[in-house]
Amino acid sequence: MPIVENIPDTTGKKCECGSWLNHWKNEAGQDAEYCAVVGCNETNHLVGAHVYKIEPYSPYHFIIPLCKKHNNIPPGERFEVKNVFFAWANVFETCGAYFDEDD
Repeated sequence: MPIVENIPDTTGKKCECGSWLNHWKNEAGQDAEYCAVVGCNETNHLVGAHVYKIEPYSPYHFIIPLCKKHNNIPPGERFEVKNVFFAWANVFETCGAYFDEDD
């Protein structure tokens, strides 16, 4: 199972999808049914959380569905998540790439 940690200071980050949870849904092609943290079955109050992949390592920022409790785990604290789709958080290559500035 992947090991991740939350990315600090993402409150002001925006995307074309309206929310980061919508961004995850659009990229994953599915609804977020539950928090991705192993052992958590929370189905309410989900958000699209910005995370780093620690194991397996990736230098990119990703979005996964987390409940608000697990989205508030302090950066630097690692936690295990289920085998969930990791949506790339780079809006210039994902949702932002779909829109022309003239739209």
